[in-house]
Amino acid sequence: MDHQHTELSSMFGAFNLREGTDLPSFKLVFDDFCEHLRLKGYLHSWRLWERAYHEGYDARFPNVGIIIEICFLDYQASLNAWDYIEAGTEPMKTIHRKMNSKVTDTHFVLCNEI
Repeated sequence: MDHQHTELSSMFGAFNLREGTDLPSFKLVFDDFCEHLRLKGYLHSWRLWERAYHEGYDARFPNVGIIIEICFLDYQASLNAWDYIEAGTEPMKTIHRKMNSKVTDTHFVLCNEI
């Protein structure tokens, strides 16, 4: 069975907030971004995590403090969302730019549930 097309997909992001950006202000724009994608039919949920530093768990992980999870309906929805965001049409262009202006040192990965 080809799992990547039938199971849930999540995009995980790890990054730092830009100087002068606090977590509540980032959360507002992140929630707006995700809610827009949910209303477009690409995702069902999202999570925002603040890293809990621990010497044992932190081995070789990037030096970042914020982690997000964007939970897509399935793999195809993740691809469609990528295309939609990359197209740069409004209102997504402005929503995405507003969110990206608050982050730095970004790392992203797309994962499929197994």
